[in-house]
Amino acid sequence: MDQPEDVTLKRAEGGPTWVLQENDALVACLTMSWPAEAALAALTPQARVPGRAWLNQVAVDPAFRGKGAASYLRDVGYAWCREQGATSIGLDTAEPAAHLRTIYSGWGFKEQDSIQWPGKRYRSVVMTRALPEDVPEPRLR
Repeated sequence: MDQPEDVTLKRAEGGPTWVLQENDALVACLTMSWPAEAALAALTPQARVPGRAWLNQVAVDPAFRGKGAASYLRDVGYAWCREQGATSIGLDTAEPAAHLRTIYSGWGFKEQDSIQWPGKRYRSVVMTRALPEDVPEPRLR
């Protein structure tokens, strides 16, 4: 489920984006948006729920996977959502990406809907969760 750099950049412009770097190497990134982009809101009512922020563009360099980078950025994003007054978070991910669905399920997200993005050959799963009451202090392992 690769995407061109220009698409990644456009999506990262949809809200605050946090990046982790080690020396000059990009380790991980995450973007949050609130509200969800209009194109997504047209595909699922889950993206139109009041108070729901949207988790986007989570990526971790394969050399750094399993070291807590995504969880760290998730917690930074959750803290931002809490500051904005959000009460829940949604995301969408490729239906065939079972490993991502497993990660997001482990983070407390539940599958709510299935959508078809124009131009994609695969469907995407929409997942949501309540924003945790106590957002943990972000920490790297």
